[in-house]
Amino acid sequence: MAFYPDAVLDLLASPILMAIARDICGPDAVPLQCDALFKHNHLESEISWHQDALHARKFPYLNVGIYLDDAPLGDGCLQYITKSQHKKQDIGKLVSQYGWDLPDMVKVPVKAGDILIQDMMVLHGSQMKRDPGVRRTIYVEMRPATAVLDQGAQSREWMALRKRWMGIVLRRSKSKWPEDSYTALTKDLKSDSEEIEKILRLREPPIPANYGL
Repeated sequence: MAFYPDAVLDLLASPILMAIARDICGPDAVPLQCDALFKHNHLESEISWHQDALHARKFPYLNVGIYLDDAPLGDGCLQYITKSQHKKQDIGKLVSQYGWDLPDMVKVPVKAGDILIQDMMVLHGSQMKRDPGVRRTIYVEMRPATAVLDQGAQSREWMALRKRWMGIVLRRSKSKWPEDSYTALTKDLKSDSEEIEKILRLREPPIPANYGL
């Protein structure tokens, strides 16, 4: 968001991302992070097995991947372990025993334009990219505001700014949103640039991932 705020806001305001936020996370859904991953054909391009953002699992917590390039089988596409999201995994023990061939592993080839929605705690990774060129993926974290306040990993001020961020998104979106939530989130908003400046001034670390190291 710091580098291409208008592009990020347009993406978040798109009907499909609005539907994901509203229908899975609920009326108080907020975007927490937006990052871009560039995966090159390189020996060190693999992403080790890990779980993102361990949490108490009382609320939905999503990582939405928007693929700008193909990720075919045999070229370092996403791999995940079914039903692994329900608890913290002993990744070091699993990797020492199985390497990349963990039990219940599924590979997920995708095409440019596809969207993958994953639980933040599902065990996943990707092997080395072998084909020439770069693979670009945009990742958006979404979670109910209630869940962020419940876990307490970030401050109330930080969460209040994420609500205002969602307010900016809703203001430019044409998607249907519950009226009471829409009114609360869009109330008293200033210009996009003023709101973005306030958001960027307060940076707090995300919830750590589990790599089993």
